Amino acid sequence: FDNLPPHLLRAGGFLLASLVYHAEYLRTTLSEQHPLHRNALFGNTRLVSQLQQKVVCRTARPSDRIRPTGVPPHVHLMASMEQQAAQLQQLSLSVNVDDNDGVQMATQKLTLTISRLTRAPADFTIPSMSLRCAWEHWCCGDPSGRIGPYRFLQWQDLSTCGKRKTLSAYRCAIPKLYNSDVTPKNRQRRKDQLNWST
Repeated sequence: FDNLPPHLLRAGGFLLASLVYHAEYLRTTLSEQHPLHRNALFGNTRLVSQLQQKVVCRTARPSDRIRPTGVPPHVHLMASMEQQAAQLQQLSLSVNVDDNDGVQMATQKLTLTISRLTRAPADFTIPSMSLRCAWEHWCCGDPSGRIGPYRFLQWQDLSTCGKRKTLSAYRCAIPKLYNSDVTPKNRQRRKDQLNWST
């Protein structure tokens, strides 16, 4: 900036950056006789393209040497909203959800039994099994996938009184399993301290 007055030297860099950033717009908007087209900078398209890679249009940052004044508050709010929108878009692209697994976890299989929808077919009977298997069936259901978790079963889903009594016995026994791994002082027991007798 040899020909620039001393009091405008600080502004010279910003003026040059503005000209470089808007170079294409100025070329298409200004007439061909405008003195700017005869400038040495605008005559060197290679130099302009190199400078354009260093010029960025953005809002002020705390690390900047100078702080802008007179900027309306809505400008900063809009910039913040645009930044959040960009982050949300990147987040949505990075999240990969398997819809099939999610839908299967949220749904329950129903069977049409005697004009009613039930969670178990009419011939279903809660089998005799070990305590560990009973716990697994209560939480996860039948391994074959035919019956969902037993904790979702209701008395209406079972066809006979005997089956309903078995389900009722399950409902009485399972809470004891929940509470048996906790001491009277609400301390968690270690695995080697757990012992159930049936």
